[in-house]
Amino acid sequence: MNINIPEYVMEVLKRLRGGGYEAYVVGGCVRDSILGLKPDDWDVCTEAEPDEMKSCFIGLRSVDTGIQHGTVTAVSEGKPVEVTTYRIDGTYSDGRHPDGVTFTRSLREDLARRDFTINAMAYDPEQGLIDPFGGRDDLKREVIRCVGDPDKRFSEDALRILRALRFASRLGFAIEDATERAVRGMAETVRVVARERVGVEFVKLLLGKDAAAILCSYREELRKAGVFPMADKAVLAHINELPCRPAERLAVLFPENLKRALRDLRLDHRTIDRSAAMQEALQNPVPAGSAGVRRLLMNFGEDAARGMLEIRKVYPDLYYKEAETAGAAEDADGEGRSDQAGGTRADGIQAGGTPEDAAGALDELERVLKSGEVWNLKQLAVTGKDMIEVGIPQGRLVGEALKTLLSLVIDGKAENNREELRETAHSLFCTGNLW
Repeated sequence: MNINIPEYVMEVLKRLRGGGYEAYVVGGCVRDSILGLKPDDWDVCTEAEPDEMKSCFIGLRSVDTGIQHGTVTAVSEGKPVEVTTYRIDGTYSDGRHPDGVTFTRSLREDLARRDFTINAMAYDPEQGLIDPFGGRDDLKREVIRCVGDPDKRFSEDALRILRALRFASRLGFAIEDATERAVRGMAETVRVVARERVGVEFVKLLLGKDAAAILCSYREELRKAGVFPMADKAVLAHINELPCRPAERLAVLFPENLKRALRDLRLDHRTIDRSAAMQEALQNPVPAGSAGVRRLLMNFGEDAARGMLEIRKVYPDLYYKEAETAGAAEDADGEGRSDQAGGTRADGIQAGGTPEDAAGALDELERVLKSGEVWNLKQLAVTGKDMIEVGIPQGRLVGEALKTLLSLVIDGKAENNREELRETAHSLFCTGNLW
C-alpha cells in the first residue's frame, strides 16, 4: 500500500533518515490515510533522541514542545510536524501522564505503548506499513481495540476511555468486547482527568456520525465519567439529525443546568452562550409569518434563532414551557419520559409546532435576512441620541424606548421613518409622562 505523504513531511523524514536514523509517520495520520480520509496533522516517530533530531533539522526552525518526553516540533515549509523519539512510558501515578519516559531504539516498543491498534501503525515509503498489533485488520473489521490489556491501557490514562467512545462515534466503529468491558467498568476513573480535556473529547464525540448510538449505549458510563445531566434516550436517539455543530447539539443534550454543565466541561464562552441562547429560544413556539420571525430574531439574535428552528425540525416540542406530557410513559431502560421528548398542550395542539412549521420559519428567516426587513436596533431609523433629543432621560430608559419602537415597527404599527419614530417616542414616553 502507498500513503501520499506531503512534501513538507517528507522533508522531515529525509533529514532524519539522512542522519542515519529510522523515521516513520505514525498514529492518526496513518489511520486516516488508510481510511481514505485527509489527516488533520502528521506526526513522526524516530529512533533519534531530541539532540540528534535537532542536528538533523539545521536550516529548519525547531521548537522544544515536549522535550522531556522526546518531542520536538520541526517547522517545514512553514508547517509544524511533531517528531517524537521512540519511547517506553513509565508508571502513571496520576492516571493521565507517565511519571517519566525511557527512550528506546525499538519502533515496536514505541507502538506497544499506544492506546488503540488503529493508532499503533507506522509507515515509511521504503518499508511500507509497520503494523505489529493488527490495526489495519481492525480498520477493515471496523472495531476499536486496545493495544494489549484494556484495563492496563485505561489505568495508565483514563482519558483513553473517552477517546474510545470518540473514535467509535466519529468512525462508526464498534468497540471490541474486552475494550468495551473495560470502558464500562472503569468509566468512573475519567473523573481524575482535567475537565478541559474531557470537554474536548466529549464535543468531538458529540459531532461524530454515530453520536446518537454512542450516547444512548454509554449514557450511564458518561454519567459516571462526570458528563451529566444528559437528556433521556428518546432525545439522544435523534441527535444526529441536528446540524453537525456543537451549540445545537449541546442545547438539546443538557435539559437542566446547561450553563453549569458546559462550564464544568470548560467549554469556551462563545459555545456556552450560543447553546444557552438556543435553549432559551426553545421555550417559545415556532413563530409564524414575517413579524413572528423578526421578533424571534430581535429577542435572540440570528444564530440562536436559526439554531432554535433547526432543533424544532427534529424535536417539535422540546423544552417548550407550556408543553404537557401525554403520559408518564417509561422508556426501554425504565427512565421516565418528560415533555423534553415531546408532548401536547391541553387543547391537543402541538405546543412547539410541527417540523414543517420550523422548516417554513427557517425559509422565512432567510427571506427576512435577505430582504433587509427591520429586526434589530441597528436597522432602526432612530438612535439613542434621537430619544434624548425628544425628552427621554439619558440611561436605561433610552434603550427601553428603542426596543419599544422596534417592536412597533416589527408589528407593522409604525413605519421605520426617523421623524415618525421621533414623534411616536415623544407621544408615548414624554407627553404621557410614562417614565
